[in-house]
Amino acid sequence: EFYHVPDMPMELEPVQKPYPPLWYGAANEHGALFSARNGMNFVTQGGNERVKGLIAQFRAMWQEAQGEPRRATDPHREL
Repeated sequence: EFYHVPDMPMELEPVQKPYPPLWYGAANEHGALFSARNGMNFVTQGGNERVKGLIAQFRAMWQEAQGEPRRATDPHREL
């Protein structure tokens, strides 16, 4: 789309369509909520209690944000 190279065939295509799942690295509540609202997977690290709280917030927001237009998720995917 952006470049033209004469006599160079492009035979490879992406395997996953439309794209691989997106993962959002977050260190706080804001990041967990941002990823849920935008339909991204969530990854974090830290102590068990802190991580449990962030995961709980992510799951709650994931359910609340189901109808938001900026959610670009696979409808067949389970949380």
